[in-house]
Amino acid sequence: VEEYLRSSEAKGKSLREATGLNDAAEKVGGMSTGMFAYENSSEMTRVWLESVKQNADNFGKGMPLLANLPSDMTNPKSIQEWFDFSRLPSFDKISKYFYFSVCSGTVNAEAFTFRFYWPTPPQLRK
Repeated sequence: VEEYLRSSEAKGKSLREATGLNDAAEKVGGMSTGMFAYENSSEMTRVWLESVKQNADNFGKGMPLLANLPSDMTNPKSIQEWFDFSRLPSFDKISKYFYFSVCSGTVNAEAFTFRFYWPTPPQLRK
């Protein structure tokens, strides 16, 4: 991974160039609050969806919220009894509902403050 990241072959778009990122960051107080997080929900969902369609055992993998469920809820037998992932639509059909999210956090003597923002995906804007 390090070799790939340092190579001149990697000519991907930088995160700062992501459409709408700066506006979203301002909604949570900017990128210099002490903590700033970005999540590409679209890509995470695509990978997760493809993964569970191939193998229901992957249900809790790759999605932090699902990975923290009690083990009796994420064991393969329980999941296969409740869900038939093969019936889910392809990601292309639902991709317009996913985009990205940002979060920032600040700390003072009285509290931790977290701010989250999920911009409306471009395909859903009128």
